[in-house]
Amino acid sequence: MSGIEGSKDLSSWAGDIGVDVGPPDSYGRVEARVTAGDLSAAPFGVRKSGFFRSFSWQGKGRYQLKVRLTAGNIVLR
Repeated sequence: MSGIEGSKDLSSWAGDIGVDVGPPDSYGRVEARVTAGDLSAAPFGVRKSGFFRSFSWQGKGRYQLKVRLTAGNIVLR
């Protein structure tokens, strides 16, 4: 997903989710979790792999980002 500015709430059972997040300082809250797979969020300094991986990030921006995935890979770039 790219070219969309604002808050995002994404979820899927399986597959890959890729999001162009833009500047990290535009987000007030970021949450991402994957039950089985990889979680890569380079703008927020996060890279995890395996089972039951998640991260939360708090900032001062006005947008929120929430991503949930059962099996696959999450890439926030």
